[in-house]
Amino acid sequence: MNITKETFLKAEDPKNRDAMLYDMLAGIAEKIEECNKMKEEVDGFKAQVSFVKRLFLAVATIFTAVSAWLAKS
Repeated sequence: MNITKETFLKAEDPKNRDAMLYDMLAGIAEKIEECNKMKEEVDGFKAQVSFVKRLFLAVATIFTAVSAWLAKS
């Protein structure tokens, strides 16, 4: 629910204000949960990228060693 500051301040009944405030806080909590899930996904992606980088470096190292060995032969 998208509630503006003006709508909140113009509410006549304090119970309506409480309900609006609760809805606003629930919306904020939902957004925080979405951000936390997104952060977990980004962390997982970073781990995958790190693994691929290490794998690529290992392959490059092996290729360089084999090339140097073949060049000496």
